[in-house]
Amino acid sequence: MLSFFHYLTEVALSGSGKSAEYHATKYLDPYIGGGKEGIEHTLASDTKIGDKTHPAGTKITIHSTKDENGNRITASGGTFQSVVSVDGGPKHAISNSKIKKPNLGNPNALNTHFAHAFEAHTALELHRRSGSSNNTDPEHLSRIASIEKRRDESLAQLPEHMKNEAVRLGNNAATSYLQSLHQNHKINPEDIHEVHWTNKGIGSVIGQTVSQRANPHDIMIKTKSGKLHGASLKAREGTISNNGLKAFDEHSTFNGQHTSLKSAWEGQSNGEAAAKHHGDAFNTGSIEEKKTHLNYLFKAHPDVPYDLVNGEKSSAIPIEKHPNILAIKNATNIHSEVRGSKTHFYDQDGKHLGMVEHRRPGPNRSLQANAKFGKI
Repeated sequence: MLSFFHYLTEVALSGSGKSAEYHATKYLDPYIGGGKEGIEHTLASDTKIGDKTHPAGTKITIHSTKDENGNRITASGGTFQSVVSVDGGPKHAISNSKIKKPNLGNPNALNTHFAHAFEAHTALELHRRSGSSNNTDPEHLSRIASIEKRRDESLAQLPEHMKNEAVRLGNNAATSYLQSLHQNHKINPEDIHEVHWTNKGIGSVIGQTVSQRANPHDIMIKTKSGKLHGASLKAREGTISNNGLKAFDEHSTFNGQHTSLKSAWEGQSNGEAAAKHHGDAFNTGSIEEKKTHLNYLFKAHPDVPYDLVNGEKSSAIPIEKHPNILAIKNATNIHSEVRGSKTHFYDQDGKHLGMVEHRRPGPNRSLQANAKFGKI
């Protein structure tokens, strides 16, 4: 039998306290109106909805969690509420604590399967729409068959709405990358002879060992003439680099001194001290040291050229032509500003070049310094 505490933390959503907003954002907001297969909301306990009391386990549809002004719907005591219905009946507000926490599966496993399905589908679409599809070399055909098998295995692990999204974003990514290859690199679809899925590294394709961190290619194409190019795939806007503290400190030198984020973090419950150390050290460096640091963070100097490809935005930009990379290249002055656990970087005109968040991604995960582009 579940203890009362176990019931509160493992079965029912929180309607108040520190977890209420997190639970509403994670378990309710993405599923307004239902419609996402594999995700069900049910009552955690017998609950009166309108004039009728429904037993625990009754399926409900979430219609809204916020009012017309975008604020959380709350009871007089401040408890978060959601507007729900049963079997298409009348809509009524109930406390979020009456709603059972839905099973979203293992988020980390789902994210991994989604990423693999998205990347593999992109590779297969590039193959299907290019000269690669006419390549009858047995090794090439075996490689494509392996990619298809791995894609299908990952898709099979996803709920229907995530399957559809992985395929949709993969189609977008393939279209955008093919357009960029033609427009920016003078490579036509029919010129492509091989497509490789290289999320484990590009060494086997180029025939030499290179830094995987500096070469974030998820896809590599090889033309009939032997030309190589790649794509770093992003389903949506997000982190450009995840940096462990040891490697970060080894590659970060300002005024002749390495940073020491790991030491700055010792004894601290969050990344604010590390962010301050990072910002202070950065501001002591020369303009060239600062540019070297940012180019390292944003993977601007690969061994093989690549595009940054975004499925949601349907965009593909050569990394050397990315607006933030160009702004770094042309900057005459760069400084940092620290806010909380984030270190932000700006040029002489106030352009937000990027930021690094100093964080621990999970309770048992290593400390990281994660970089994102700023909006300019």
